[in-house]
Amino acid sequence: MSDDFLEDLKRNWREQDAEVEVVASRLKRGLMISRVMLWLENGVGVLGFLFGAWAVWHGLTHDLGVVAIAGASIVLTAPLFAWMAWRARRQDPDWSDETPQGVLRQMIERTYVIEKLMRVCRLQGWALIGLSAVLWAATPTGYVDSDDRLVLITSIFVVSAFVCFGWAIWRDHQARSERTRCKALLAEFK
Repeated sequence: MSDDFLEDLKRNWREQDAEVEVVASRLKRGLMISRVMLWLENGVGVLGFLFGAWAVWHGLTHDLGVVAIAGASIVLTAPLFAWMAWRARRQDPDWSDETPQGVLRQMIERTYVIEKLMRVCRLQGWALIGLSAVLWAATPTGYVDSDDRLVLITSIFVVSAFVCFGWAIWRDHQARSERTRCKALLAEFK
């Protein structure tokens, strides 16, 4: 009877180790992707500002109100969202503790960072919807022509906003599930 008890303990120990290894590989991959995304987001912040400034200039010189307003929104939001993402990503855990408990704690920290990034994603979606509303509100002034281009551009913005919302909801759900699993595993080690 004691042999069965010992075998169960060994099997449970191996299963825990396997689960922690899976979490560790996801954490390593997530931290690597996060570093790449940090550089990409900073690049988009700078390039977005430059592109937005060019769009404002082009829209004003060619009497294209849609382009000028969209460019102004890019000038304002691209650096802001890059900064917000940078602030969230700098809270990513470093790979400092390779013990099973350390890996689980770091993954729990990472899930909170993911939630902050998804808030930024939602804000980006709301900014796109707000920009669409501003463009349509500018049509009575005559600065923006109510034509097929406006319908196309605002449709793209609204669809993109809903993609942002969908992505954020899905990633938030994943992060919460991951946190719950990690907390349960961590409780088993105590």
